[in-house]
Amino acid sequence: MQKLIVTADDFGAHPFIDRGIRDAVLAGCVNTVSALMTFKNSGEKLIQLATEVKNRNLNVYFGVHLSLTAGSPVLGDAVPSLTESDGKFYAVNAYDYDSTDPFEIYEEARAQIKLFTQTGLRLDHLSSHHGIMQLFPEYLKIYLLLAAEFKVPIRNPVLISREKIKGYKLSAMKREGLFRGLECIINKGFYQVLINTGTLSSEGIKHKMQVFKGGRVKCPDHFIDTFYKNGDKKHLEKILHYLPKGKKSELVVHLGSGNFNPSLEEQRKYNGMNFDYFEGRKSELQTITHDLNLENRIANDTGLEWGTYAM
Repeated sequence: MQKLIVTADDFGAHPFIDRGIRDAVLAGCVNTVSALMTFKNSGEKLIQLATEVKNRNLNVYFGVHLSLTAGSPVLGDAVPSLTESDGKFYAVNAYDYDSTDPFEIYEEARAQIKLFTQTGLRLDHLSSHHGIMQLFPEYLKIYLLLAAEFKVPIRNPVLISREKIKGYKLSAMKREGLFRGLECIINKGFYQVLINTGTLSSEGIKHKMQVFKGGRVKCPDHFIDTFYKNGDKKHLEKILHYLPKGKKSELVVHLGSGNFNPSLEEQRKYNGMNFDYFEGRKSELQTITHDLNLENRIANDTGLEWGTYAM
């Protein structure tokens, strides 16, 4: 039996994204939501969605999509190494990562989790916007420390496209992550640190998770990254066909709904979001709710059932 978690990322970032996630959740095609707490009124929006979910007796789980690259810090000007002059986070490729303060990163990420807990919702998991919390050794340590502190699982830091599993080789997310990582390397000395620690390798990340806190930080078996920018019915069928047997996998989707033509001012307001992919978000929503309705597919597949981070 295969278990599948279907997680919609980036809730709370923009009304276009929130509409798409709401549509998929209420259609029964997404069972997990990872929310950005670094945009205005994110908590209130979460409560509204959770209320609708409860009223319809749906099983949906909510977690925090930790961010250092989108929105503004929950702690405001208390984390100056993470922000530009306007108070917003640096773009992922604009940081001077040698100058970031690890204590500020810990305090800011912790504040985002605490803000989530103020909604009264149960914290289901932690994930990371742009994969930032597993990009560098000290960031990964903070990520694992917070997961242990709040006693929650994290998203598997290793992309399935890096695991040499049949059917999951091609990944736009993996390709973009590689270029992002190269852009973030400021100098040769820091590059050497990355190579020496093995953090950029799948095995290096797995090892750190095993040894940290005695392996008490858990995650799903696989993180399926191959649907991003390949969000059509053909690719979704392929993903479902090759799901690893007897494992729990997480399929991450990026959704949106409605008309959208952002001004430059709006793009600055919602910093850290890839506006070029907003049409792609609509395509992903169309695929999972209509072209290949995930609720019906999972209900009618005797070898497949819904999974959660906890089970």
